[in-house]
Amino acid sequence: MPMLTHRLLAAGSASLLAVGILAGCAPAAPTPTHTPAATQSPMFASDADALKAATDAYAAYLKMSDTIAHDGGKDPERIKPFVTGAQLAQQLRGFEVFSKDGLRSSGDTRFDTVSLQRWTQRGDGLVEVDLYMCTDVSDVRVLNSTGTDVTPGTRIDRLPIQIALQSQTTSGRLLLARSDSWSGNNFC
Repeated sequence: MPMLTHRLLAAGSASLLAVGILAGCAPAAPTPTHTPAATQSPMFASDADALKAATDAYAAYLKMSDTIAHDGGKDPERIKPFVTGAQLAQQLRGFEVFSKDGLRSSGDTRFDTVSLQRWTQRGDGLVEVDLYMCTDVSDVRVLNSTGTDVTPGTRIDRLPIQIALQSQTTSGRLLLARSDSWSGNNFC
């Protein structure tokens, strides 16, 4: 049984974002700032618009991530339209663990306590939006191939995370570029 727990924790670590097994939230963010390029009109009219676009994009990412995890990691490339190229390899590895180990999830990942850290617009018009938030996986269960709940009992259901979303074209569509656990106090 200790080996199973170790593998589940490893799977959870490898797929923190990919399947929403672990979750996070974040402390109060510094005052939001943005830096639009001098020659470009800003992609967002306000910090509130940047925050809305980023939370909508992250919600769409989580929905697909949960769907793939519910399906046991099958067809993981469905996550591609929601993540940057650099993030894709990490996501696919996380789903591979689920598929290889015969795991699937049930329940949906949620997030709240979102705050905008900053948004920046480069001279070529591409944008990055950085957020702090609480991700909540309290409703997400990990099930093995027989349907037995194997969610680690020591899993923390709410954790602070920092995410970055980037536009990959000047269309403004934001994709998940990075997600990191918050190293400070857990305010979730």
